[in-house]
Amino acid sequence: MKTKVRRLDLKEVDYSPHVQLRIRPKGIFFEADCQIGMYPFRFDIQLKEGDMSLICQDLQARLEDLKDAYQTGTVNTQQTALRELAETGYSALRKIFAPAEN
Repeated sequence: MKTKVRRLDLKEVDYSPHVQLRIRPKGIFFEADCQIGMYPFRFDIQLKEGDMSLICQDLQARLEDLKDAYQTGTVNTQQTALRELAETGYSALRKIFAPAEN
């Protein structure tokens, strides 16, 4: 099975901190519209509603942990909560932006 990799042909001067991403249902899966600087593109996300729901629940739980750590925790608990949020976010991005399968 071959994997199709999506790449943007951007030059160094094209990189911009402005990224817009809109994800919406498309049949049983999802589709994303992404705008990086002046370059729009669309791609399919091979996740079903339950998968996307779990990603959102995990992110929300880590955000709540981070909020609690900053309200009542020590520096150690704050750092741990921030690291866990970063790891969960990284995992979510890898799932959402996984290469399309043919």
